[in-house]
Amino acid sequence: MTKAAVEQTSGAPSLWTHILSRLLEWTALPLVGKPQHGAVTVVLPDGRSRTAGKPQPGLHAVLKLNNFKVLTNSMRRGTLGFAEAYINGD
Repeated sequence: MTKAAVEQTSGAPSLWTHILSRLLEWTALPLVGKPQHGAVTVVLPDGRSRTAGKPQPGLHAVLKLNNFKVLTNSMRRGTLGFAEAYINGD
């Protein structure tokens, strides 16, 4: 897989990307919860990021969503859909 296939940028996010990112932030990010050890940062498709947990030295995972395909694939096919979206660079 080439680097260009993974890094797909199309300029500024659209209005729908902003709206869906806000909706995702209000509905799905609370499902991440509050990790007891470390932190999880979710970077939304519109570029904003939210961190759950304690971002201190130690474990810190970053989940960058390039688009919303990862969510639809995960809901349709579970972990296999998530893996497929990851491989596709979503």
